[in-house]
Amino acid sequence: GVGVARGEVARELRCSRKVFMRWKEKFFVNVGPDCGLTIAGFYYICLDRLDGTVRGYYFDPLSTPFQRLELKACNENRQGYAFADYSFQ
Repeated sequence: GVGVARGEVARELRCSRKVFMRWKEKFFVNVGPDCGLTIAGFYYICLDRLDGTVRGYYFDPLSTPFQRLELKACNENRQGYAFADYSFQ
């Protein structure tokens, strides 16, 4: 079969502008057991390494509508990024 060297894959990932991930919640904070919320689904996320923005959608086949997540990074003259605010839609 055709294989790709592990180092080559790592190099391509380091150079990629976008990083795609799947996030899974483990628990809720500050909610009671009868809140009606579910963590059965996943967040499908994209990190833009150029501007630090994180965007994604929550997917649960038994739940509608989809939730959209967007985190906009702040760069306060430091190396790297920080998230000053966030919103769920």
